[in-house]
Amino acid sequence: MAAAEKQMRDRVDALVNDKVGPVRARVTEVQNQGQAQVAQQRARLDEVQNQLEQRLRELTRIRLP
Repeated sequence: MAAAEKQMRDRVDALVNDKVGPVRARVTEVQNQGQAQVAQQRARLDEVQNQLEQRLRELTRIRLP
């Protein structure tokens, strides 16, 4: 009885894995793309922030005649 149950579970697992495997791969791909985009945008944000801070320093510098 246990052997038949194990065999049936193995078959079900194989069928499920055939359907779920590609979906999991796509989810991983989309997650990786999202993480890459977030990293890229954070780098751009840091760059713009540095530019703004530099500009602010230039504008607030005290100039003596």
